[in-house]
Amino acid sequence: MENNKLFFTIGKSFLITVIVAATLSFLVNSFGVAFLPSFLFFLLFQYVGFYFYGEHLKRKADKLKIDTELKLLQEQSKQKATVICPCDRGIETTIPINVNGENKYKCPGCIKDITVFVTTKTALATTPTDTFKIN
Repeated sequence: MENNKLFFTIGKSFLITVIVAATLSFLVNSFGVAFLPSFLFFLLFQYVGFYFYGEHLKRKADKLKIDTELKLLQEQSKQKATVICPCDRGIETTIPINVNGENKYKCPGCIKDITVFVTTKTALATTPTDTFKIN
């Protein structure tokens, strides 16, 4: 069943290609160019043109896929944190962090639901000084 559909699709594509090549050859034939060489030229031209067009589309799709994967990896690396479970085992786990929402995970050691609070802290900045100058 699927083989018949495949052969029908291939046959239809080949028929369209032949019709386009024949039409262009008839148009060029009215200018004094022989039909058979122009027909073969247009037939070959279509196959070569569609090959390069298909390769262009494949490379464009591959580039888009790679760019999307890179952006996803960059975003995932920004939004993870390593936390320690407050249970007595103190198991370290790397979890995704949602800055705008609630962060929960299940500890692999104690199998309890753990809530993670995202906080910010401030610290006094220090500036190095040169106190040991010799005159």
